Amino acid sequence: MKNLKKEFTSLFYSMSVTRDRAEVWRDIVFLWAAAINNRVHYKQKIEDAYLAIIQKYTRDEQERIAEMLAIVAADMARNPEQDFLGGFYMAERLGNPRRGQYFTPYDVADMMGRITLGTAGAEIKRKGYITVNDPACGSGVMLLAGANCLRQQKIGVESNVLFVGQDIETGIGLMAYVQLSLAGCPGYVVIGDSLSEPLTGNVLKAPDDAWVTPAYHAFIFKHVLEGTDYVDRIRPGQYSRAECCEAGSIDAGVRS
Repeated sequence: MKNLKKEFTSLFYSMSVTRDRAEVWRDIVFLWAAAINNRVHYKQKIEDAYLAIIQKYTRDEQERIAEMLAIVAADMARNPEQDFLGGFYMAERLGNPRRGQYFTPYDVADMMGRITLGTAGAEIKRKGYITVNDPACGSGVMLLAGANCLRQQKIGVESNVLFVGQDIETGIGLMAYVQLSLAGCPGYVVIGDSLSEPLTGNVLKAPDDAWVTPAYHAFIFKHVLEGTDYVDRIRPGQYSRAECCEAGSIDAGVRS
């Protein structure tokens, strides 16, 4: 069987021989995220940034960047229970330990998900959907592990769960966005400091600066446009996201 991780690493090395490795990685992740986001939530400023970055690379290198994303998608499809990008990031020492960039191992995230989400099925049956939030999401390992735990409970993640992530660093938060998108998780990622810029307001409404996953719109269609039991209760100002989306918790529906 083809070793996709080895092939991915080889492609990355081929592009970072004469460049700063950390900068190349940030560029690649941004290009992936922009390509996904602007297919479902177009923003001109993101497109402009995409065009400025992509010009730094040759046509052959651009094809390698696309090939790398295809590898991530294929390996995640083959083995969903992993943090592909976070694992690569840590293995290649692309982070900055002085800034506390130590990602949670997938097995630990899986254990935390099983503990936290054990009653998710009952909550969904009672209130229609839940939200899973990580205010310091890093590469998204907690959210990915949560999605896998819910799927093992036979819960339809695509229509019953909204995933929300926030991270202070763009290059890190976008790793979570890319992986959530590839995993088919409805939700969004916001770049910002969750302490000084906490997410507040209606959890179903993604902020203007959010990176929205492709599955988000279908989820919103079901729970807002189709008129679920709570649509009349979903109104601006009725509750705060900071109140409902605490670290490590799940929020089942909307509080009146």
